[in-house]
Order: sequence, then structure tokens, then C-alpha cells
Amino acid sequence: MSAGRFVTSWSGGKDSALACHHTRRAGGVPLAILNVLDETGQRTRSHGLRPEVLRAQAEALGVPLWTVSATWATYEPEFTALLARSAHAGATHAVFGDIDLQAHRDWEEKGCAAAGITPELPLWLEPRRTLVDELLAWVSAR
Repeated sequence: MSAGRFVTSWSGGKDSALACHHTRRAGGVPLAILNVLDETGQRTRSHGLRPEVLRAQAEALGVPLWTVSATWATYEPEFTALLARSAHAGATHAVFGDIDLQAHRDWEEKGCAAAGITPELPLWLEPRRTLVDELLAWVSAR
């Protein structure tokens, strides 16, 4: 990705963090991290994290956290609306931490196309061991 404003689809886990890090290192400027909470707003859909964990992560990154709440039935349109909000706010790209699940990539590309934003998958098809080693080195250096 060339330098530009981006949002990261943020699960709260290592892959989304590393994807965001890759994009920042490449010159991208983060606008926000995005997450979908369950319909109660009490847990993330991805890893079941509490919103206060996401807020602490966003604060540590120095970027805002944008969330929506959704059922599984409304997840796709809610996430696509969040991507559209990102594009409207100036993001040109959405970053995802997927490594090799083609169905996830297809879904992300579809949502980004609907929202008018370019998907970026900086970890795509990288060897998992290489990513783990990189993550450990990055965390150790902090």
C-alpha cells in the first residue's frame, strides 16, 4: 500500500495488530480501528472480547475505535456501513489480518467494493512461522 489513510478491521488479536503494523510501517496513516460487537454490545463477534479491551488497544495505538453492534444476520450490512463511514471520513483502504482463508478474503473484497474502499491484506499467504517470529521480535523491541 502506498501512503494513505486506512482503517483496520480489528479483532483484538495478533493478526489484525500485525497487519496494522505492516501498513503503518509502509507509510499508511491509521484513521481508526473497526470492530463488530454482538447485539448486546458487550462482546466482540470475533474473539468475545469486552469493549474496554478494544478501547485500551485503540488508545495504545493512538487511534479511535469505531464499532457497530450486530446479530449474525445483520453483520454483513453493518460492517459494510462501517466501511462506507470510513471511506466518507477519508480512508482509502481497509486493512485485514487474514492469512490464507480465501472465503474471508472474498467476503472482505465484496464489502470493500460495496463501500468504495480498497482492501489490503498485508499478511496474505505469508508463512505462519515467519509471521509469528516477526510478531515476537516486534513485541520484544517495544
